Amino acid sequence: MIVDIFTHVIAPKDAFRLDGVVEDSAFDHDKKNLQYLEELRTRALDSELALRIPSSENDTELSRIIPDSRTLRCYMVKREGRYIGSSGYVDKQDETKFRELLGKVTPNDEVRIHGAFYGICTTETAIQVYFLLYQNRFLHPEDSDYQDRIRELGESEVLATSNVSFGIVYKHHGPLPELAKLAKQLERPHTRIFE
Repeated sequence: MIVDIFTHVIAPKDAFRLDGVVEDSAFDHDKKNLQYLEELRTRALDSELALRIPSSENDTELSRIIPDSRTLRCYMVKREGRYIGSSGYVDKQDETKFRELLGKVTPNDEVRIHGAFYGICTTETAIQVYFLLYQNRFLHPEDSDYQDRIRELGESEVLATSNVSFGIVYKHHGPLPELAKLAKQLERPHTRIFE
């Protein structure tokens, strides 16, 4: 089985710089970006199991294809008590739902992560899926050993040989430094990167 997880599909339309300042994007007028969306729609329609992790309530691009029953809330990142943006991690409130949706998925099945951005949110989703499938653990950024697990994952290079990979991803910024090595490990021959 191939599982397709769509993380922050419209993020290019609502792009944020890493410092949290909103960028004015020409997304709607760019043929390449429309092709990105069309490929995501086609993949979602053809998927054996499609899940959606929208960046916000405005991220409705695939909501007609992927029902709410297969939609998960993302973890909202806080800094100094203020929300600064969305992450690719599933929120702790949806851990049970995420486990149930992936319940019949095994490490032998392929899980492809699609969406935006390469090396940021899509990588975070892939990390969380890897830990669920291969270690039966719901890894979350608030876990006390989170940084240690990320470092070990990068050093071991197990993502490169796992069945978790990138599918159709949008690369707007370079990857976050701590996720760059992991993002590279998620690329496969089937990966399509839109820049």
